[in-house]
Amino acid sequence: MNGWLEQARQRVMEWGGTDWAHGLVTAAGTVGTDGLVAAGLLLCLVVALLVRRRGRTSASPAPPVAATVPALEVVRDDRAARTAAMVAALLARPAPSARLVRMEEQGGHLTRMVSTLIGLGSSAEPVLAALGQGDTGPALAALAGKARAGARNAAAATAFRDLAALALVDDPGAAVAAARRASELAPERPEVWSLLAVAAAEAGDLAEARVACDKVLTLGGGVADKGLLAGALGILGEIHLAEDALDRAEDYFRIALTYQAGLARPGSMTRHYRNLCRLHQRRGDLAGAADILSRALALETQLGRRDSIAALEQEAGALAHRRGKLPDACRHWARARELFQDLGQADKAAEIDGLIAAALRTSSSS
Repeated sequence: MNGWLEQARQRVMEWGGTDWAHGLVTAAGTVGTDGLVAAGLLLCLVVALLVRRRGRTSASPAPPVAATVPALEVVRDDRAARTAAMVAALLARPAPSARLVRMEEQGGHLTRMVSTLIGLGSSAEPVLAALGQGDTGPALAALAGKARAGARNAAAATAFRDLAALALVDDPGAAVAAARRASELAPERPEVWSLLAVAAAEAGDLAEARVACDKVLTLGGGVADKGLLAGALGILGEIHLAEDALDRAEDYFRIALTYQAGLARPGSMTRHYRNLCRLHQRRGDLAGAADILSRALALETQLGRRDSIAALEQEAGALAHRRGKLPDACRHWARARELFQDLGQADKAAEIDGLIAAALRTSSSS
């Protein structure tokens, strides 16, 4: 692991490319003729050209090959667009599962699972409708049936992978079991190990999470989705943070942030920022913690995720209060209260009222 970490520091943004070349080879020959032979050859050539030209103009032109390509792309784009819309709808619910958010942000596992369901065709429509309402039962049944029907092949591994992703919403233990099965069937696929790492971390099995993360990093050279690497690094950072190995944890979080920057799933950066904030608080560096938390707030504001902004504002208020900055604390808490109220989370808004009242009482008595 140490060698990989050092290598990641040096080559953290490595990218590969492929050059394509096209060549055209022609050959020509000449025939020497004279007299009538030359005239006959010339006449035959003229007739042949006329016949060929007439055939081209009279026959119905065949559709160019290129014309069929956009149609294929439309089909692909339609499935991708439907998948993206479904994932966005699931994550935009008033109270999405925190695990749902995590498995998408740390490897795009929700997108893969939804794409598999959409690929089932018309039979998937009621399954997707139920999933959109928060009912995972029909989708679990569909994926379980697909997993049972598969043999020991790539299709079965995909089914168990997606079954693990969906099971993770409500039952991390079941997700771990399904992800293990997928890893047995397809040990060369990093997204399987990534999902096992997320599931094991959610289930509290840090030893298995560590092993799965190491597998993702071992296979990392061929991973196109850098989010898988960032997710594994983030989990390893959390493990080291739990073990109070703060320097190691900080290394992993910062490298994960570097991988995560610029990806289509920037939300995981907020998780890494919050972990770094907690790390700095453990060191007693409250100013550094506040600076890092402000970056998370700026990112979430850019993404427009009000529920996350509200939670961060509440956390920023508590941190400002610890630093003895009561006006700043009240300002953050007031923003959090307003957002919670707008989101219909009256209990959390009332909690903020209690924090402000307690802080004011403490200030007046001191």
